[in-house]
Amino acid sequence: MAPPISKDPLPPFDPPEPTRPNPAGVLSTDLKSLVKELGSLRADVERADTRRKRENGYILAAAGCLAIPILLMLAIAWQQLSIARNARTAAEGAQRAAHRIEDCTTPAGKCYADSSRRTGGAVANILRGNVVIAECRQQRSPDTSVAAQRELETCITDGLKKFGITLPPP
Repeated sequence: MAPPISKDPLPPFDPPEPTRPNPAGVLSTDLKSLVKELGSLRADVERADTRRKRENGYILAAAGCLAIPILLMLAIAWQQLSIARNARTAAEGAQRAAHRIEDCTTPAGKCYADSSRRTGGAVANILRGNVVIAECRQQRSPDTSVAAQRELETCITDGLKKFGITLPPP
């Protein structure tokens, strides 16, 4: 005989019981993959750090290569300024000396007039001294004794004082 026909065309479904995976195995697998990934990340970080250090070295070398010519140019500019300043000072000194020489050698110069006045005063004092000496000799006897010599010196000193000329003590 034939089985009875059920109104349900499909037989009832009994889901199978879920199997639980071994938690220790899953954790072990996950931990291994994390350790592997950590090693990979650590290697990447070390490579990036090495690359950064190398790039910093290149940057430092480039900065040094740029700094040396700049420092040399600054030193040369400083030296040129110093030379120009010294040349200007020397030129000013030479110009002052030339003006002084011109002032002392031309009759219109103040230095020339001052020198002429001083020289004229000195010559006049010499002539006055000669006149005083001649007068004192005429007034005294030709005695050569020490007392006569002192008397002559006193006469000459007093005569020069009249003209404002003083002699240093003997």
